[in-house]
Amino acid sequence: MADNYIENKCNVLIVFLCHLIHWSWFETIELLFGPVGHTHNGNDSVHHCHNNIAGDFNMISLPEFLTTFPVAWTNKDACPSPVYVEDIYDWTTYYDDHLRPVGGLAATPKCELYVRALKLEIGPSGHVEMKFKGSPANAEWGGLSEPDDLYPTAEGFIVLKSYPEGTPDILARV
Repeated sequence: MADNYIENKCNVLIVFLCHLIHWSWFETIELLFGPVGHTHNGNDSVHHCHNNIAGDFNMISLPEFLTTFPVAWTNKDACPSPVYVEDIYDWTTYYDDHLRPVGGLAATPKCELYVRALKLEIGPSGHVEMKFKGSPANAEWGGLSEPDDLYPTAEGFIVLKSYPEGTPDILARV
C-alpha cells in the first residue's frame, strides 16, 4: 500500500521496482494507492499520530521529532522505528539511459481518471512489464496493445528497456 502522493508514481521508483524483479528479489510487485483524500479519513490513523500528536511537540530537529514517536503511538507494537539514511544515491542518473518514461498516472484538472494500482512482473515478452488499474478493486489489470489503447489481456508496458551496470553514484553522505 502506498500513499497516492504523486512521488510514489514517479518513473525512478517504478524502474527501481522493475530492477528488483529483474534481479529476482521479487516475482511480482503490486502498488495499491488509496483514493484521493483517504488520509483525511479515520482509517489512516498513522497520519493522525505522525502529523497531529507528534507534530504538537516543540522541536527544532529531526532527532527531536523522532523521540516523540513513543508518546504519539499509544500502542507500542504499532509505533514505527525511525531509520536514519546514511547515503543518498543518484538513482535518477543511474536509470536515465535505461528508462522508458510513463505518464498519466495521476489525476489532472483536465482528466479526473488516474491509476490507483500498478503491477510489475515478468511478462510474455520476458521483460518486466507494468500493468495498471483505475481501482484496486477491479478484477483485470490493464495493459497496452496499440498506442493509447488499453486492453486487460494485452502485454504490459516495459518501463526498464535495458539494465544499468554497477551501482548509482552517492550524492551525499548524511
